[in-house]
Amino acid sequence: MSEMITNANTDNANTGADNAGNTPTQGGKTFTQDQVNAIVGERLQKERQKSEADIVIREQKLNQREFLLTAKNTLRDRGYPADLLDVLKCTDSESLDKALGILENNLGAMHRNHVIKTTGKPPAIVIPGVTGNRPMVSPDTEIRKAMGLPT
Repeated sequence: MSEMITNANTDNANTGADNAGNTPTQGGKTFTQDQVNAIVGERLQKERQKSEADIVIREQKLNQREFLLTAKNTLRDRGYPADLLDVLKCTDSESLDKALGILENNLGAMHRNHVIKTTGKPPAIVIPGVTGNRPMVSPDTEIRKAMGLPT
C-alpha cells in the first residue's frame, strides 16, 4: 500500500513539473492571434464551400424544372401529349429536339407504310392552300422503276 502512495506522489510531482514551464491557464490552451485567424479562416472557407455547393445544387434543380416546363410546352406545341416526356430520355433542349426528330421520322414512316399497306398507294402530300396535291413518291419507288421491278 505504501507503494501506491509513493507512485501517486511522484505522479503529482511530475504533473507539477510539466505545468511549471507553461503559463497558467484556466482549463485550456492559449492561442496566438495568428492561430485564431487561421482557425477562423478555415471554418469560414468550409462554410463558403458548403454554401456554394448548396447554391449549385439549387441552381441545377431550378434549371431542371425550367427545362421540364419548356419541354412540356414544346411537346404540346408539336401536338404531342406532355406525358410523352416521361418516355423520352432528354436532359436539355438539344436532346429533346433530337428525340422528337427521331420520333417524327419514325411515326411518318410508319404512317406511310400503313397507308401503302391498306390502300396500295403512297399517301398524298397535302399542302394547305395548294391545289393539285400529288401522291408522295418514295425513293424506293423511283429505284424500283429504274430497275424495272414492280412498284
